[in-house]
Amino acid sequence: MARLGIDLRFLADRLPALASIIVFVNSTIPADANDWRNTSNYPARVNSISWRDGTAIDQSHSISSGSWTVRFGSVLPVAKEGNVGPEVHGLVCTNSLAGTTSCFLVAPVHAHPQNFCIIFGDPQPSIMPTFNIDCPDAINFAP
Repeated sequence: MARLGIDLRFLADRLPALASIIVFVNSTIPADANDWRNTSNYPARVNSISWRDGTAIDQSHSISSGSWTVRFGSVLPVAKEGNVGPEVHGLVCTNSLAGTTSCFLVAPVHAHPQNFCIIFGDPQPSIMPTFNIDCPDAINFAP
């Protein structure tokens, strides 16, 4: 059986350079589902908000809750740290009778036992009621 001739000193001499490459590559990967609740990533522009069932809000897709539709506005929304957890501002909520208003999503750090997030009209008070939606599984940030 042949042995691989690897000089450990060769690897040891290059380990710091390899480590810096790994750190650089890792730092250029956009934040996503693994850390969207970590408010140290904020503020950040949001490319998409998605759920496990394939539902998503982005520049091309909206979601509905009851008689309200939630979508992105003309500018990418901004995720930022809120009083009770991450918030995504810059969403647009529409109802056929009440009209259109700015709205935002709140993801409480201590989410409701059923994993509900909350949609609020912005500013408060608003023409729209506050309502619960399932918390997303991923919020993908713009680079």
